[in-house]
Amino acid sequence: MSLDRRIELLNYAAKHGCWIFEDDYDGELHYHGRPPPALRSLDMGGRVIYAGTFSKTLFPGLRLGYIVCPSALRGDIRAAKIYDDFGCSSIEQTALATFLESRQYEKHLRKSLAELRNRRQALIEGLSKHMGAHLDVVTSNGGMHAVAWFRKLSYTDFDKLLAQAPKREVGLHPIHPFYETRPARPGLMLGFAGLSPEQLRTAMARLALSLNDVIAR
Repeated sequence: MSLDRRIELLNYAAKHGCWIFEDDYDGELHYHGRPPPALRSLDMGGRVIYAGTFSKTLFPGLRLGYIVCPSALRGDIRAAKIYDDFGCSSIEQTALATFLESRQYEKHLRKSLAELRNRRQALIEGLSKHMGAHLDVVTSNGGMHAVAWFRKLSYTDFDKLLAQAPKREVGLHPIHPFYETRPARPGLMLGFAGLSPEQLRTAMARLALSLNDVIAR
């Protein structure tokens, strides 16, 4: 959201007594310029519940996140956590706290961002090289995904592509299930965090071969 829209949302919440739940699960992963400010940092009325996680920046098995909330909600949120799972492992929490206090987490983030930037670039270049005539690629300055929209592919042929790609060991994730109403064009959500730049280039070449197989029929 633009800064103006963020301010508008905060003003609405203050006026109507609403809570805003801000799930900033990958806010640290920003590749160009300064990241947009969190709603929580702009909140003068105490209406934002800010949540984050270490699953993306460290590893999912850690199972640790955090909530920064207005003081009036602190007791209720603590109680809800206790009722849900009796708390997280104290060993992992202590290790993470030590990691944060040592400033090694910030060093880790810088190295991770550099690697993710390389992987993101490899994905974009692979799409452009092998399928530039067939796709419109939408990226953002943060996160770990890009979206590719097919310019002319029908949903019937798209389903064939989804069936064909695994034969070349390429897993695909369609984006239309995330929409209430199916978009006019089929598209893919393409994650790049779990593969090396070399693997991403290979995957895009194989995806292009799978697409050619569908188009040629």
